[in-house]
Amino acid sequence: MESPNTGMGKLLGAHQLLRLLSSQSASTYANQVIAFVIPWLVQTRTGSAVNAGKVAFAMGIAAFVGILSGGLITDRIGGRKVSMIADLLSTVTALLLGIAVFFDFFSLWLVIVSQIIGVPCSLAGLSMPLRLVPVC
Repeated sequence: MESPNTGMGKLLGAHQLLRLLSSQSASTYANQVIAFVIPWLVQTRTGSAVNAGKVAFAMGIAAFVGILSGGLITDRIGGRKVSMIADLLSTVTALLLGIAVFFDFFSLWLVIVSQIIGVPCSLAGLSMPLRLVPVC
């Protein structure tokens, strides 16, 4: 039997790493659900598959830009600041969209703008947790 200080026992004892991996998994899952739900919401609200495609296209372009620029911005101002700013902007855009749907102020431009701001922020926020794990 393995000692708790080696191999799998050491990995299972790393509570901070397990918390980091579980929160990262939850965040990735949420981003994938949002990538499906937002175009579906637009299609059901407007009845137009073209509008849903416009939103999905805007989300894809925003994700591409976020991936390209996220690393550069992280190197310039630091991972902790980027992570906090990205999480804050992502939360604000999600709340903005939720409030708009709740008060029945649903417009296509609002969805597109909120996703263009929110998607790159959620991707840029993923850069900080990768820097928290020590290199073995």
